[in-house]
Amino acid sequence: MPDDDSIYYRLDAEDRIVEAGSDAWDEFATQNGGRSALRVQIEGTKIYAHVAGEASRMFVWTMLDGVRKLGRDTTKRSRCDSPNLKRQMEMTIAPAGNGGLLVTHRTVRTEPLLRPLSFAASPRQSTRLLVRCSMCNRLRVDGAWREPEAVQSLAAQPPG
Repeated sequence: MPDDDSIYYRLDAEDRIVEAGSDAWDEFATQNGGRSALRVQIEGTKIYAHVAGEASRMFVWTMLDGVRKLGRDTTKRSRCDSPNLKRQMEMTIAPAGNGGLLVTHRTVRTEPLLRPLSFAASPRQSTRLLVRCSMCNRLRVDGAWREPEAVQSLAAQPPG
């Protein structure tokens, strides 16, 4: 059982969110501009409704399915930045009986960003938008994956 400060959610066998953490869940969502991710908004919905992009949904499905089939925990690291913090997170998925799963998120490390940085999802493809990896938070620029801070500094430089 996660402690009271854990950021966690429980899924049923059909990948519906049946519980989204304690008060720490809503606090984390509010601090990070995620009012649409408050417990009252997400409990009873499928996890995939909250995962942007087909590749990310497939990754999540593969992780969940793997834990169910193997019957053992798995842990993966990812980036989960806020506008002011570079944040390294660790996600652990564990079997929770009857095909359900417990997904716990833990902050491993944070460091301040030099300048605030925020992302907005785009409903359609555009050549002017940057692609962001949902696991490492890097941006695809000129065919290479770059740290968001590096892209910010490139954008701040005068042309020429």
